[in-house]
Order: sequence, then C-alpha cells, then structure tokens
Amino acid sequence: MTKRLPKGKKVYLREPTAEDFDELDALYKSSRRLHRGLVSPNFSPEDFGNLLIRNKGGDHESLLICVRETDAIAGTITLSQIFRKAFQNSYLGSKYRTKRDLIFEK
Repeated sequence: MTKRLPKGKKVYLREPTAEDFDELDALYKSSRRLHRGLVSPNFSPEDFGNLLIRNKGGDHESLLICVRETDAIAGTITLSQIFRKAFQNSYLGSKYRTKRDLIFEK
C-alpha cells in the first residue's frame, strides 16, 4: 500500500526509488558548497541502497521533495530516530539544491 504524502502548490513529497540515484547524486554534488560543514558531501550507490533499506524500518524515513511543474528532485527530507509511542518525536534533516529552494510554499 502506498502512503499518501503531502502535495503543495509548488512541490510534493514522494518516497525514493532505486531509479533516483543518478538525479540525487547530481543534486548532492551541485549543492556541496551550500551544505559545506553541515552534512556529508559523499553519496555513493551503497549509501543510497542503505537509505532505501532504512526506509523500510519503522524508525527512519527519507522523502524526496519534488517540483510539481517538472517532477525534478529539489531536495530531501529525513526523519530519523522516530519514536511512535506516547512520546512521539524524531530528528529532522534536509538537503536542498540551492538557497532559493529553501522556501517552497507561501
């Protein structure tokens, strides 16, 4: 069963698939300067495979932020260390293509 994910006027979220590696790799390489000192610039097929595996567990979820107009990947959002009991909590991480992409919806 596919999850219903939020869709905005300009962007939507979707789960990554194996076919997304090349586009994500290019996105991460193009945004290294923006993310310098904040996140690891390295991204390999093995890293991506591990991400897809972690997404199947209950305590990690990575989603792609896609532009509605073009379906291009504009960034990623990751919820990690998800706690789903009485104390619901997680850590949020994100990566974007450019500073302009930091604000999607008004």
